[in-house]
Amino acid sequence: MWFAAKEAVEKRAIEKGRRQERERIKRVLASRGITLPTEIISIIFDEPDAEGTPR
Repeated sequence: MWFAAKEAVEKRAIEKGRRQERERIKRVLASRGITLPTEIISIIFDEPDAEGTPR
C-alpha cells in the first residue's frame, strides 16, 4: 500500500513539473513574439485539438 501511495505522489509531482515547464515555454515564446499555429501548439503541449481530441 505504501508503494502505491509513493508512486501516486511521484506521478503527480512529475505531471506538475511538466505543466510548469509547458507554461514557462509558452511565456518565453509569447515574450519573444513567437506565435505558433494551434495545431502545432496542441502537438507540442499535448493539449486537445479544436475538436477536443488529445494528440
